[in-house]
Amino acid sequence: MSKPSAHAWLIAHGAKIDRPTLLEALVASGQAPEEVDIRLTRVDLSAREIAEAAARAGVERVVAMGGDGTINEVVDGLARVPGARTSLGIAPLGTANDLASIAELPTALPEALRLALGAEPRPVDVGKIGERAFLNVVTGGVMSEATASLDPGIKAVLGDSAYALAGLLQLPSIEPIEIRATTPSWSWSGPVLALAVGNARSAGGGFELCPGALMDDGLLDLTILPADLESGELVNILLARSVVGCERVIRVRSDRLRLEAARPIHLNADGEPLEVSDVEFEVQARSLGACLPPRCGLLGFVW
Repeated sequence: MSKPSAHAWLIAHGAKIDRPTLLEALVASGQAPEEVDIRLTRVDLSAREIAEAAARAGVERVVAMGGDGTINEVVDGLARVPGARTSLGIAPLGTANDLASIAELPTALPEALRLALGAEPRPVDVGKIGERAFLNVVTGGVMSEATASLDPGIKAVLGDSAYALAGLLQLPSIEPIEIRATTPSWSWSGPVLALAVGNARSAGGGFELCPGALMDDGLLDLTILPADLESGELVNILLARSVVGCERVIRVRSDRLRLEAARPIHLNADGEPLEVSDVEFEVQARSLGACLPPRCGLLGFVW
């Protein structure tokens, strides 16, 4: 650990935590509150806008405090400033916390803040879908439909299990989507039930959609669940919350990818809904400094 950052903005979801609680957690983490600017999101002020302002102001570090959606907004805000040197810390507060879970970030707030503010940043890739940046996974098909259909109250009560339940309930009404996927060296076309493009591995409450993905290898992982999967295979995937072991799942890695769909396809980019029929993905290799645990399994480079 290096000593805590002397110039940091803590970007917190204003509806999930208040300023006094944050100050208490900062003191418990060993960080002097006066060395951190607390910025709370509002209806008229998003985490994306705050992060972009921080990068333009040359802030040394921002800490995204919230769920996957908040992290996504912060990363996209930082990516909107070319050449920005602002590093990223993460203090999870959301329901699913897919990225925080797979990265094995601390769940207790003081410990999470200690890592987010005091760790040496390590270079990680940033994915781009069109002009938007993402850090974790973009999903389409049954996974994104299930996420969009979840009632917030049910999600709060059932936690990660809510996503599997929503996916199972979607099965009878799934309509395959005809797509074409291409990389510089590979192409595939056909009907799909679901797909994922991952810079990391999990989405939708811990579904392992891109197993083996690394955040510092300069590549994105594409996973396709083709429409000819047997219903039993799909049920097994949903119950296991992983595509591991299903041989007919298509998996490809590339630094660039294009998806074309016969009709608009609903995507979920780290909690942000999108609708596209023709979109390009690319990776910005090792373009962001992120404060992650020393033995984080999402990193392939040894430091």
